[in-house]
Amino acid sequence: MLFLSLYPLVLLTFIGAVAPLFSAPNTAKSTASIASEKVTFNALNSTIGYPLFRDDNLWDDAVTDVAKALPVQIESKTAYQASYRGYADKNTRLLGARPYSIAFYARDDLPDSLSIVYVNKGDLPQAIEDAGEKITREKDMLRFLNETLRKDQTTLHSKLTALLGKPITFQMGQDALKETTDRWDWLEHSFLLSSQPNGYMNLRILPKEVADGRGRAQWTPSYQVKERMKSDLLRKENGDVLVQQLPMVDQGPKGYCVPATFERVLRYFNIPADMYTLALVAKSGIGEKGGTYLSDMLKTVELLVKRSGRKLISFKTKITIGNIDKYINDGIPIMWIMSATDTYQERLNNRNKIRRNITQWSDWEKELSTARRSAKTLKIEKDFSHLCLIVGYNKKTGEIAVSDSYGKAFEARWLLPEEAERVSYGECYVITF
Repeated sequence: MLFLSLYPLVLLTFIGAVAPLFSAPNTAKSTASIASEKVTFNALNSTIGYPLFRDDNLWDDAVTDVAKALPVQIESKTAYQASYRGYADKNTRLLGARPYSIAFYARDDLPDSLSIVYVNKGDLPQAIEDAGEKITREKDMLRFLNETLRKDQTTLHSKLTALLGKPITFQMGQDALKETTDRWDWLEHSFLLSSQPNGYMNLRILPKEVADGRGRAQWTPSYQVKERMKSDLLRKENGDVLVQQLPMVDQGPKGYCVPATFERVLRYFNIPADMYTLALVAKSGIGEKGGTYLSDMLKTVELLVKRSGRKLISFKTKITIGNIDKYINDGIPIMWIMSATDTYQERLNNRNKIRRNITQWSDWEKELSTARRSAKTLKIEKDFSHLCLIVGYNKKTGEIAVSDSYGKAFEARWLLPEEAERVSYGECYVITF
């Protein structure tokens, strides 16, 4: 298992993501735009290096067909949305450069968007290793990153321009997330290429109407979101109460638990988000031990959440069922700062393997009494500071469910309030109405 850490608590203030807001470019068709319409989907597939397009419209294709065309696996599937993600190996090339993360998103059983992240700060140690370099000083690592960014940007820019013509350059995003982006259009598809020094390079493929600024994010009234969250809440006979339909995001081999966790919650509230963009704004560090500064994003996420008819609140609390159940009963996950030490992880993993096979829950309650007594062996270690989600409780057994951004196997693990108290910083955040 990969245990990913953050910087110490003093650096932690929470973030979210701003839904991509596109400044509207001139929508009059340029000569390049008219010429691009003559490009066939087969020619586009040949340039991309994968059979992404089956015809002239990606957005009405079967989600599974699109996923099969790319080196991705199912990451998360809920009743409303799905995501597929692949962390590419060093031999993978897409548009002539090596991608590190390929994410394909679907909504309401139709393709929604693609996000391909190339060389980036989080995956930089892997990029250096794969290049056969031995670089350890941060200054030299960032020099390598920026040299690779320039090279890969030239490669993608040249290939897309050769096929689709000269791009339009415009501003995408707002405030701290504002980016200068090159945009190429092909029929009802927009290809958006952005590169951030000391950060990452990202190619997004979106519906043209979204890039025009007319689609932005589909707004859902708060009362509908509330009703959906409550109706999706799972209540089991054994007493488990769990938030359902919460997207999973696998942060991969880097210290991105904060941006990944916020992406999960924001998407759960129908607010588009991407962990790489969040990590850039939050000044996440290099690689697995990078950690994340969050204060830079607080104003941005508060503005976004407010625009969406929601609000971000923080509170200090002891992690007990009585203090969390009101949020869980409304279908609202709680973002919790804690210390996920090796001992804590091993303890939860071993116990939850047993829990999955329990049929006599009265015996399980007795089994937990030993764990309660030994909870004092846990302690906070700041090198393992972590953000996870509290997603459920069981009043019969006295347990709390948590979810980590490590992949499907970590959607729900159970711990005791006594254990939570030993590893908690006492800081929690929720998005609510």
